[in-house]
Parts: sequence; structure tokens; C-alpha cells
Amino acid sequence: MAMVGSTRIYSFATPLRKHAADLPLKWYSLAQPGQVLIADVISYSGTKVGIEMPDGWSLIRDDLNLPVRQTLYWRRVEPGGPEAQTWTFSEPVETQGAVLILDSAAARNPIDASSGNSGNGWQITSKSVGSSDAGDLLLEFYATGYGGVGLSPKLPAGMTRLVDRSNVEKSYWVDAAFRGAAGVTGDATCAAVQLAPWVAVQVAIRWVPGAAVSDCGGRITSPVRALIGKNRTLL
Repeated sequence: MAMVGSTRIYSFATPLRKHAADLPLKWYSLAQPGQVLIADVISYSGTKVGIEMPDGWSLIRDDLNLPVRQTLYWRRVEPGGPEAQTWTFSEPVETQGAVLILDSAAARNPIDASSGNSGNGWQITSKSVGSSDAGDLLLEFYATGYGGVGLSPKLPAGMTRLVDRSNVEKSYWVDAAFRGAAGVTGDATCAAVQLAPWVAVQVAIRWVPGAAVSDCGGRITSPVRALIGKNRTLL
């Protein structure tokens, strides 16, 4: 589908699983050949357990702030490929996660740059990356170990929230915006109302030329339209 000045980003979330040996993530038949999938695998454990990724995926980065761990992967959708895959842990953990479907990521080497940050508190901050290409899609992944509900993290200026699991136990969320120019993206802070251990990541995705059409302080808000089945959750 061609959409001038905007793009659709679908996501599917799997809710928190306790004492789990694996995490299944599904995207059904929405993913089409040539698209890129991003998997956000979040786990909670007192140690760094082993994670076995399914066939076809590549690791973007793995960030740990015990008990919170956020591991990101990507793969390109191939003809006849699976509509769901499962990540396996070396010992039982609490785990949850989501998959993003990206329509116009670059055909080769879609990951331009990434950064990781962690802390314990209410100022949950993803650190700036240096993007090499104009028009990158900037994704910000936030995961916390907050055991209650009502974390209510603020949305950084110029961002769109793609996945919002921010007011459930072990809150996490994903924000996005297009970049108008190459260069540093700037730090982004989601101020929360409770203290929590957290991990925050920025990932710049190379986008096809012409996908981003206007700049707003280095971030483009209008091209990102979150169409995630109103934040679909898989039960």
C-alpha cells in the first residue's frame, strides 16, 4: 500500500507469562515478503539466562539491568515464511514482548544505529544515536521491572506511541518518529510517576527514500500512524 506522507506500522503484543520456558510471538498473515519484523523480547530473572532465538532472526542488541532484560531482534519476511515463532530460555523466567511490522525498511542492512541505557528511578531515558541516513525511522523501546500498575510514562515530544503496555504489571512501551536529517537523534525521557528499574533503547532504521517528507525539530510526527489493531494483545 502506498501512503504519501505517512506509513502504517502494525504491532502484536504477547502479555506477561510467568515461570515460562519460552515466549511465542505472532504476526499472523499481516507480514508480507520484503517487510522487516522487529521483535522486542523482554524477560525478568535474577541472572542472565540463555535465550535461543528462532531461525531467520538476527540480534540487534541485548541490554540488562537486573531483573529487567530487553533483547531486540530483526528479520526480513520471506515468501512462505512463518506467521509466528518462539524464543526459548535456558531456565524459566517471566517474559513478554511484541513484534513490529515495518513496511518500508531498507532492503539491506536496515539497522543504522542503536544505543542502550539503564537505571533505577522515574526518569526513563533512551540515549541518542548518530543516524547516518536522512529519513531514518527512530524506534525507542522501554522496559521496566515495576511490579505494580499505573506507571504512566509521559510521551516524549514529537513521538508516537506504537505499543502501550505502560499501565500493567512490568510495564513496557515502544515510541517512534521519523528523522528529517542524518545526525544525532537526541536523548528522549519518559518521566514516570513511580520508581522502577528500567532499560531503554534507541534504534534507527534505514527507510526507503521519500518515506519522510517534513521535519519538525529533527523529528517528523505526521508520517507515523500507529495501526496496531488498537494495540492488539495476543492471549
